[in-house]
Amino acid sequence: MVSDLTARLADSGYTPARAEVAPLLTLVMGADEVASDRAEKALAKLGAPAVAEVLQALRTKEGAARARVVRAAGRLARGLTGEPQALLTTSLLERLEDEDAVVRRQAIVALGRLGGEAVVVALCTRVHIETRVEHHRALADALGKSHDPRAREGLDALREFARRHTDLRLDRILGEADLKVRRGEAREAPSSIHVDSPTPKALETWFHTRSGLEELLIEELLAMKLGGRIVAPGIVAATFSGVLGELASSRISVRFGFPLPQELVKGEDGLADAVVRALTSDAAAAILTAFTGGSIRYRLEWAEAGRRRGGSMRVAEAVLRKRPTFVNDPRAATWEAVIYDRGPLVQVELWPRGLADDRFSYREALLPASSHPTVAAALARAARVKDDDVVWDPFVGSASELIECARFAPGAQLFGCDIDEDALYAARTNLKAAGVSASLTRMDARAFRPPQTPTVILTNPPMGRRIADLDSLREVFAKLVQRAAEWLPEGGRLVWLSPLPRETEGFAEQHGLVVTGRRDVDMGGFFAELQRIERAPLGVPSGTPVQRDLRSRR
Repeated sequence: MVSDLTARLADSGYTPARAEVAPLLTLVMGADEVASDRAEKALAKLGAPAVAEVLQALRTKEGAARARVVRAAGRLARGLTGEPQALLTTSLLERLEDEDAVVRRQAIVALGRLGGEAVVVALCTRVHIETRVEHHRALADALGKSHDPRAREGLDALREFARRHTDLRLDRILGEADLKVRRGEAREAPSSIHVDSPTPKALETWFHTRSGLEELLIEELLAMKLGGRIVAPGIVAATFSGVLGELASSRISVRFGFPLPQELVKGEDGLADAVVRALTSDAAAAILTAFTGGSIRYRLEWAEAGRRRGGSMRVAEAVLRKRPTFVNDPRAATWEAVIYDRGPLVQVELWPRGLADDRFSYREALLPASSHPTVAAALARAARVKDDDVVWDPFVGSASELIECARFAPGAQLFGCDIDEDALYAARTNLKAAGVSASLTRMDARAFRPPQTPTVILTNPPMGRRIADLDSLREVFAKLVQRAAEWLPEGGRLVWLSPLPRETEGFAEQHGLVVTGRRDVDMGGFFAELQRIERAPLGVPSGTPVQRDLRSRR
């Protein structure tokens, strides 16, 4: 039976039966580490029905077998609550007095993941009893994982031991443990972003958007009296002095943050040291203290290199030593420190991730391939929608484009159509949430004519990647360009994101229209061209180049 069970355990979809607790325990106590670990996981998956037999094994087994059961009991207890977990915790606490050193160490490890006052007190007591260095290391790790401020007494005693015995490994574990306990303390205090706080001085601010929308974002920032300049694809910099909440009014930016001065990387550990210098600088302190209410909690994000756990831990420990009130907390951070590793230079940007973003709270219903509202806002700005415009979205989807047009020009009349009833339901839901009035019709865009002649046709059409075949869209695009030529008055415009920019430009020229604005936009893995198509000015033949207010990046 055990051999059959071993084979079943290799299947990730295996679900244990209650009658299999005993053979699973046999495998847990066996010499095969792979089978033992898989059996532990199976017992944890089984949960409370396994508790009684695990407790019995803890009382009756000896030596290495008991140590392995202790380890399994700890894993089982982590997934339980109430009395079953309390019974296992009590038994594990008893194992702290076990004559077998390996059993005691496994009990320390298991209890550290459970936490609680009784556990922390017991572990702190063991600090003064245990003499083995491996037990001291296990105790330091366990007390850190408790995230409990009451663990400080035991950690302080272990730190003295590490100092006397020059145990560098224990010293490293204690550094991580102290950081984890600080996180626990910080989480007990509130932490929030103060949107009404003024800047300590004029601050350089980075606004992030999709690559390709930078110039439209600059135009929006100019309207906010900020100005701006492109510093990298998708990043526009502006100098800001005022109340923090004012920065959140941009509808084209995805987020904003405050870049700290660049630091020079020197030596083997130079990258981590440079990040520490940035995060502990007076510039960082001024920003974090000015805009944070309560404890200052941050998480590290390496922009170019993904997750670097070792580097992050070294940075967090060093920052804590220099700025004890700055606590690294990946799970409950108010700020995010985004690290840009640029060869000999490193730069850190502080992003207020705890700032509530209610710009697009109307998005109560979403659809596959729905427009991101920042893209919809960019389309509305590119179209220069005015209060006297009649706007038609032939692929209304969840209505982001119509809603953003209303935000840009509240007086505009809005119409939309779609062949999908689910899309229209989502559109109505979001329009109601946004407090925007629009007329919606279920009909194919090729057959629909708005009750009023549109002056603006604005849409983010299907791209042929998720919900439509790209080839089949060519006829749709051609028909919409034809409609634009027939309907749009002088000054009217068709604004969309085209996955077939050269072809749609050709359709426009065939009908006496011209692309007067274009920009490649990153749609998340592929590019589409934001095009503004208008009737060629009188006296200008079709196909003649005209001034483009959105310069091509092709």
